[in-house]
Amino acid sequence: FDKTRAQRMPAAEARAFRRKYAKPEEKIILYTGRLIGVKGLEYLIKSLKHVKYDCKCLIVGDGPDKDRLEMLAKEELADADFTGFRSDIASFLSIADVFILPSLSESLNYSLVEAAYTGVPIVCTDIGIISKESAILVKPMDEKSLANGINTALEKNNSKIIASARRYARSFDWNKAADEYMDIME
Repeated sequence: FDKTRAQRMPAAEARAFRRKYAKPEEKIILYTGRLIGVKGLEYLIKSLKHVKYDCKCLIVGDGPDKDRLEMLAKEELADADFTGFRSDIASFLSIADVFILPSLSESLNYSLVEAAYTGVPIVCTDIGIISKESAILVKPMDEKSLANGINTALEKNNSKIIASARRYARSFDWNKAADEYMDIME
């Protein structure tokens, strides 16, 4: 895990960056990753109509399903921006109010680890990749469950979940792994 990809920007820079994507009153819902079927993005797009808050959904990434997902967003009248591939993921994490991983299956998700390290509240489908102590877990393939998870993340104090998620992310630190390996070898 490369921590430099998940370093928050200074507050003034983050405010300026945020203005490019959302109105001041809008909450930012963020997904980063490949745009492919197994990521469950159609459920994220369909969930937006059930979110209680004025929000902007930023979908950062590229993939073979991009055109289909953009069409679905238009059909659903979802306030979603597709940014395409971006190398400045930390900038998006710096302005996100909640990170979403609506995957149908996953082994380990690098974007999830980045969000956890950055301290963004996480809503993730309950597919066994992160604990309920570190994220708000929702049912896979269920737009209303996903919207409820987003609403919960936006309305409650998430400090315990964020702290747990940061501990989870730190377990992927290469320096820590090397130190633990050296302890074993000694």
